[in-house]
Amino acid sequence: MIQIYLNDSSQLSTRPLLFTDTKSTFPRFWCVCEELDSSILKRYVGAYKLANAQIDLKIKEGKLYIHPQDQIDEYEFKPESETKFFFVPSPDAYQYEFEVDNKGKVIGAYFISAGVKNEIKKM
Repeated sequence: MIQIYLNDSSQLSTRPLLFTDTKSTFPRFWCVCEELDSSILKRYVGAYKLANAQIDLKIKEGKLYIHPQDQIDEYEFKPESETKFFFVPSPDAYQYEFEVDNKGKVIGAYFISAGVKNEIKKM
């Protein structure tokens, strides 16, 4: 089953969405993997430095969570693929993408907002 998350809601639908939002500069939905193996999730655990912020990624109850340092809450980091993630609620459709080598080590990380890809550093 593929789960679909809308970026303006934490609701999910298991039926395919047959529309696109042509007024937005970013996609209105993402396909979400059911689950990723914990060995895949472990490669992303750690602290990351964005231009003016820091996020921490950790595993909790077999899922990857993101904790922006300027917030109290943490959010499930939902997989779009083995290397692309987003979190709900995210008001501006923030996505994260990772590059890994053939051994599974993270060699690059990116923060994507409104189609603009910015490099972030693992600390």
